[in-house]
Amino acid sequence: MGTQTQTQKISNFMFPASRVAKKPTQFLVIIATFIVVTATLFNYSSSPANTSTELSLDEPVIVFTEATYPAYPLSPNISQGCLIPNQILRTWKTNNRLEIEAMSANGSDHPERFKWFKSWDAMNPQATQLLFDDDDMDRFVRGSFSQQVVEAYFKLPRVVLRADFARYMMLYELGGYYADMDVSCRNPIYQWNLGMDGIAVIVGVEDPKKGERDSVLQWAMASARHHPFMAKVIDRVANKINSASVEELLNVDAVLDITGPGIWKQVVWDYLEAKGVDLLAHSNMWVGHQRFGDFLLLGKAYLNNDNSDNPEALIRHHFTGFTEFGWRQQAAEYADDTKRIFAEKSKPQLSQMVHPEPNQFRKLLPSLIRNPSKATAEIPKVIVQVCNTSNVNELDLVLQGRHRSWEAMNPEYTLVLMSDADMDSFVKQECSDLEKQAYFQLPLLMWRVELFKLLWLVKRGGVYAEVDTECHQPIRKWFNELRTVGLQLGFKSQHHNPPGIQRSVMASIPNHPILAQYVAEKVQHILSQSPETLAKASFYHLFEEPLNKFVGQLMVKNSLDLVKDLPQLSWTGFVMVEDVMVHGNERFEPANANTPTAYAKRHAHLFNHVWREETAATGQ
Repeated sequence: MGTQTQTQKISNFMFPASRVAKKPTQFLVIIATFIVVTATLFNYSSSPANTSTELSLDEPVIVFTEATYPAYPLSPNISQGCLIPNQILRTWKTNNRLEIEAMSANGSDHPERFKWFKSWDAMNPQATQLLFDDDDMDRFVRGSFSQQVVEAYFKLPRVVLRADFARYMMLYELGGYYADMDVSCRNPIYQWNLGMDGIAVIVGVEDPKKGERDSVLQWAMASARHHPFMAKVIDRVANKINSASVEELLNVDAVLDITGPGIWKQVVWDYLEAKGVDLLAHSNMWVGHQRFGDFLLLGKAYLNNDNSDNPEALIRHHFTGFTEFGWRQQAAEYADDTKRIFAEKSKPQLSQMVHPEPNQFRKLLPSLIRNPSKATAEIPKVIVQVCNTSNVNELDLVLQGRHRSWEAMNPEYTLVLMSDADMDSFVKQECSDLEKQAYFQLPLLMWRVELFKLLWLVKRGGVYAEVDTECHQPIRKWFNELRTVGLQLGFKSQHHNPPGIQRSVMASIPNHPILAQYVAEKVQHILSQSPETLAKASFYHLFEEPLNKFVGQLMVKNSLDLVKDLPQLSWTGFVMVEDVMVHGNERFEPANANTPTAYAKRHAHLFNHVWREETAATGQ
């Protein structure tokens, strides 16, 4: 389509002839967390720790309370938009601090181990340190993950392999900061995000190289709960284990490639390159950092610093793996289990296994419905997207393909591509004075796009999809044959409280009262901010957090318990409250781009290549 034809189409479609909230207190959560952690994980008694891994299926699975944001005092050097829970995750042969101290003192373990362990408490007095022994890891995995993942975990013949795998699962399910037990803390964990809002994953460079992709270290890392990157790591490791032979798993060097640094760095590379990151352009990073969306890659100086006097060093790794106290000296403790699983053609019976697994898993709900509307609603058959041009032929080939996927999947819909100038014109001609004032007061283009999509849906209705999203299934399938859907959204972290809402794909009828109320509140909030305050604001606090809270409050208002009910919802299910449908994580934020259950997939291309997050808005 030529530029003139496309522009005329937009003009005719856009302008018809007839028209030329207070944070929840965390006190109870903190108290509950303290009680659970004290009672279940840290054994302060003088009796020896129970390290047996022979468990009864009747034993309760450890229940963890919802992690909360850091409770540090206000400081310009501390990000208030950190998405990573304020807790330190560790795995070791015992969860008894007294035993760690005694083993360091009597020579049965490295003499400095307890000193390194205490450094995390000393540097992070307001953080919780969760220490899992082998028994804790086994129970945690059995109680939290799918059958495929559980089977892969129990195939592993060595504790070190299981600990490698468990760290990824702990980061995914609990969120926090992970560090090996031969790592000491040099600076508080709240400094890991370098004061930046919205950071959800932190990884460090291990070996900088010129002309090659930098390898990444595995002894310290951090992640928000249920981040898709960690889901990819778990999926890749489970598939690697399940495709390996018994000989490969029993080989001591399998640690490196099956669960350890080899597969870890490959998933990091694949994840970032799938988002369009040129890792060669960012290689040889000894100092500094690179941010890719919510993913922060730290230079070698931060997490792999050999100079103990360097003030940038966040941690110090002491490399005990090859010493007499290291993992290479450990026997294959669970080799019999591994051989037995491979020997049996069918799944082994529980009585055959030293480390049994449950024979049934929790069944998740396909839907949660509260106070459903009976009124018929019809969302207009229009899909609108915004880019730096309204001419699809001027998009790069990748974006052209994703843009056209919407047309191919939905031939009955009108697909509209708008430039940022078209966006400005729409606001000037169709929005109220207050809405226009709020829109043009926003200093960054990314923020205007965010407000525009809401204004468009209120004024016109239809489907808004980021131009870097790819349509996987026709829109008509999204509604589950329900004709009462007036507003459609999707989760990106449905286990959080409040749940995280993805914003790359939304659909609505015109003038939806709930969406209109949210937009009115958003406009008033923007107008109440001074230009100086807006210039310092974060996207997370301005747009993400308010939408999450607004949708969460709507669910609570309709008698949905966010803590008890949402974890029971399948990631391919949906919540329906009144006429608002919110789809599970896998529909619009799939962990695997090729999953057949996804409705659409966001590739995070728009603000990495077309625009930058800090691109200033220019239209007035």
